[in-house]
Amino acid sequence: MARVAVIGAGPAGLVSARWLRAAGLDVILLERTGEVGGIWRPDTGLAYPSLRTNTSKQRTAFSDLGFESSLPDFPSRDAVHAYLERYADMTGVRALIRRQDVRMVRPDTDGWIVDGEHFDAVIVATGLFGRALEPPLAGRERFTGEVIHSSAYRDPGRFAGRDVVVAGAGSSGADIAIELAAVARSVTVAVRELPLFSPRVHRGRPYDHRATRLAHLLPARVRGWRAQRVIAAEYSGRGLRLERMRATRTPGLGLLDLIASGRVAVRAALVGLDERGALFADGTRADADAAILATGYLPDFPFLPAGLPERIGSGLALYRLVFPPGVPGIAFVGMMRVSGPVLPLAELQARWVAAVLTGRAALPAEVAMRAEISERFAQARAAENDQLRVEFLPYADDIASRIGARPSLWRHPRLLVSPVRAADYRIAGGHDVSRLRGP
Repeated sequence: MARVAVIGAGPAGLVSARWLRAAGLDVILLERTGEVGGIWRPDTGLAYPSLRTNTSKQRTAFSDLGFESSLPDFPSRDAVHAYLERYADMTGVRALIRRQDVRMVRPDTDGWIVDGEHFDAVIVATGLFGRALEPPLAGRERFTGEVIHSSAYRDPGRFAGRDVVVAGAGSSGADIAIELAAVARSVTVAVRELPLFSPRVHRGRPYDHRATRLAHLLPARVRGWRAQRVIAAEYSGRGLRLERMRATRTPGLGLLDLIASGRVAVRAALVGLDERGALFADGTRADADAAILATGYLPDFPFLPAGLPERIGSGLALYRLVFPPGVPGIAFVGMMRVSGPVLPLAELQARWVAAVLTGRAALPAEVAMRAEISERFAQARAAENDQLRVEFLPYADDIASRIGARPSLWRHPRLLVSPVRAADYRIAGGHDVSRLRGP
């Protein structure tokens, strides 16, 4: 029986272990903390206490376990962590966890060596949050206030009565700015361009429930027009004007409310600091005694050989964001960004990896894999988009088609109008779990 090492016991690692084990492989789940949850654990520093999901619980769940019905549509950090704990128990993968901080992974003649131990294959499921990304700030050493990355943010109380600049207005930056507005003397959001804010809830239901298969059959221009109408109405209702639509969005309208009321100011990108203030890209300045850098992360794999995976800019040269061309026996799960739920896509990736490792699915030739990567990067550059970003439904359907899991809409027409879920991809092949199990 082939032995497989899965590195990381966050959502991607758990679902990888679950499907590899189901395929009959001998799986060891290596996790530096020895515990379940990854970034959703309260002790990792990456998930602040007030964090909640940006996607509805109905769409976020794995295929064989639903979130508790009593939870709100957008569960909190602790609720997601509890969900992952239940998933680990229900699937039996908790017993596969070994506490181990992986230091070195290297190829061997017939597999891989992980910290001196032989495995036939390795799955990297450590996520995209390997290293905090901090922009260079001129004069930072002269600043007498406090500068932290958002990964170190916990409690807004420590910033009470202070003038705070938050660099970045993605999900973390927006959430942090909203919390600070209740206690800080002033809050300024510094951005190159203010992101597009979209509602979490629209007409009484989660906004992401609108992303049905039927809606996706509409031309892209029509879908964009429908979304623009909804979002523009939210802006105009707050006395603001929607300047332009963007492919990436920050879910939630709380920060938009604070900007409209004047409680949060918006300035150009943060480029420097002086002794008692912040300097912005447009040449202006503002008093500040704290700066929080919600400027994202870079994927980091210090345990892998240099150049694995290959990188193009900040992107990873992986075939369909899973397999490195020309390097057999290793795969990456969960290494994508999506305007939608990540967990169902990680599950489909894990099922694909299991099929490849057991010979039930084949990969194309290396030249074809590299051609797909080049095309994807070219499209991302042309659209000024993130090379790791995928569109949920086309990507899910593509991966599912590789393992015979794409559902037939002729046989299951209800899928046309229902929110797309991971369970939809268990219908084909006699694995119908359309009724998700509860806790």
